[in-house]
Amino acid sequence: MATDVSLGSKNRRLGQGSAASRHQVAQVRAYRPIIDQAVAQVFAISLVELSCQSRGRANVALARQVAMYIAHVACGLTFTDIGTLFARDRTTVAHACSLVEDRRDDPMFDMVVGLLEMAVHNMLCFTPRSEAYDLQNGRSSGPATGECK
Repeated sequence: MATDVSLGSKNRRLGQGSAASRHQVAQVRAYRPIIDQAVAQVFAISLVELSCQSRGRANVALARQVAMYIAHVACGLTFTDIGTLFARDRTTVAHACSLVEDRRDDPMFDMVVGLLEMAVHNMLCFTPRSEAYDLQNGRSSGPATGECK
């Protein structure tokens, strides 16, 4: 079963190839709700705003950049995988990670991002297999639905 993921003017076909690559794609998709929940709570924004295709307000854009950074650092995903996960180009992800790294010079921001990294990493490590399976198959509540602002 393949899924089309829109990346701007490009469409990327996921889930084709070996069973191992299909499993990896499902595993990567299971990370998104966990990352989104943690980042949305810390930045006090809705899941709808975080998952919007548009940039949105500056605080929403920063939260999304932090989410991409967390996906890279805490989950060990490549920029390409993160781009697919967030429906962005890999160069956008690289730019987001660079911006977050630069902002980590601020001790308060560094502490917040560090705690988020640790929290997401721990949530992923201690998520029961049955729960992860439900996330992979779309059986969880997943991201909220609504309109982007």
